[in-house]
Amino acid sequence: MGAHLTFAEEMNKTRIFAGLAVLISAICPIYVLSRVTYGVRYGILTNIYEGADMVFPPLSNFLWPFGALDWWGYLTPLAFAVGVAARIQSPIRISILVAYLTFSVAQAVLIIAGFLPFAKFAEVMGYPAPAPYPTLPLLVNLSMVAASVIFAVLSVIRCAANQRKSNKSGEQDGGGNALEPPSHPSTAPSKSRATP
Repeated sequence: MGAHLTFAEEMNKTRIFAGLAVLISAICPIYVLSRVTYGVRYGILTNIYEGADMVFPPLSNFLWPFGALDWWGYLTPLAFAVGVAARIQSPIRISILVAYLTFSVAQAVLIIAGFLPFAKFAEVMGYPAPAPYPTLPLLVNLSMVAASVIFAVLSVIRCAANQRKSNKSGEQDGGGNALEPPSHPSTAPSKSRATP
């Protein structure tokens, strides 16, 4: 049998698993959408639809500014994952964490597999020379990055404040392990009253 993990170690494990699962779940749609952003930005997709006398899908037309414009656009899912992990205040069973992480990886594989034909088609079309960022996607990307970073920072600050509060409470209770969850009063040992 393995050694029993402390409450702090359980929390670290939970936050790592949950943060990784959230990161994978968030980064794949952003990546796929970034390819749509790329196709619209350089006119590759729009020219194809115009040449075929077809209307560009309304949902794609609405969402294309949300795709990552450059490497820094992926700070959005990364910061969001950090923020979510920092918000977790109690351990989660390992079976649930493994299931969530497995689902996230499977979802990512399916998304990438479905996107590969589009990616190969883009390679055949060639890559145009870099161009300035369009205004609307740039504003959307910057807003998403700023919001996710603020969320992550506030979550980490809140997590640190809760930990300091827990440490202080543990010291006042007699110097026990402040990172351990408090025991229920019914589980505390009781002294029997002496009989005369």
